[in-house]
Amino acid sequence: MKFDVSLTSQLSSKGSDVTESVSLTDSKDVQMQILRWLADLIKDMQGAIDKYDAKATLNLRQSFGASPFKLNGNQLSIDLEGADYWKFVNYGVNGVQNNRGRPYSFRSIQPSAQDVADIRKWIVDKALGVPADELDGAAYNIARAIKRRGIEPRPFYTDTMTDKRVNELTVTIADITGKQISLKLLSTFEK
Repeated sequence: MKFDVSLTSQLSSKGSDVTESVSLTDSKDVQMQILRWLADLIKDMQGAIDKYDAKATLNLRQSFGASPFKLNGNQLSIDLEGADYWKFVNYGVNGVQNNRGRPYSFRSIQPSAQDVADIRKWIVDKALGVPADELDGAAYNIARAIKRRGIEPRPFYTDTMTDKRVNELTVTIADITGKQISLKLLSTFEK
């Protein structure tokens, strides 16, 4: 997961808009506010996962973190880390037998060996009481049912990363620097 943000101050001069770069590199206050904002974002994403009960094994919930962000002059680059399957949980997946307009779809009802292994691990992690000699069969059947029906969306990211949240960061940085700041998302989390 990654998004880049460009920070520029907007000043007006004699009726025309002029863009002036704002150097944020040396501002410890700005860095602290960005860290606080990231911590709140991660906490809220974890809360949304709980709200949507999207925590089969807690792996997704525990996978969120932020790499050290890059603050270079007027450019801010933030990398959020999370399990690589977050988008399937957030946006859902169409099943082989039904298309509900989700951005992702299963192509075949036959589960791959990796699908079965993942479901087998889930069964063991959840201690569902499946006898050891029946684990592979149960995992295969569950994986096949998931591919047939699809995965319901649990929009933990969509509900958390809102324009309001981005605007909060904009206002905070503007208050610290004493300049009008505009945040432009150059790229967002890829679907």
